[in-house]
Amino acid sequence: MAPGTKLGAGQLPRPHVAARMTRALDDGCLLVVAPAGYGKTLAIQQAVEERGGLTVWHPCRDHHADGGRLIVSILEGVRRTVPGAADVLLDELGAAGEAVDPSIAARALVDDLERLLVEPLVLVLDDAERLADAPSAMAVLGALLEGAGGPLRLVVAA
Repeated sequence: MAPGTKLGAGQLPRPHVAARMTRALDDGCLLVVAPAGYGKTLAIQQAVEERGGLTVWHPCRDHHADGGRLIVSILEGVRRTVPGAADVLLDELGAAGEAVDPSIAARALVDDLERLLVEPLVLVLDDAERLADAPSAMAVLGALLEGAGGPLRLVVAA
């Protein structure tokens, strides 16, 4: 389900769940774990919409197990949501003559967001269980978690 989707038949709003999630986002990060079909995405969507502000919704795919692909995909989402916020870092990654540690790029993103943003940005990593057995992707996630709480607010859904 994509952000902005209206509630459908059989879907119930959960304002108390959304309110708790919003409070967790205000503290920096939120972890949502439940089996498929239990309404994680819908609950996160309601919380993010209730909170308002900038949101990057990143559905994790199998190819994101490569930390380099994951961080580039996240950077592209940030660039679409906050024009200019990730341009320099994406250019630097593209111009690098050798492989760049994806977790270092993730820390650089956190640093850039701290300098550039005046309001928080919520990054939702949906289906993050696809990253569980991938050390470089987990290193990116770790760097983002360490930086969450300033302008970066992180949601991890698995």
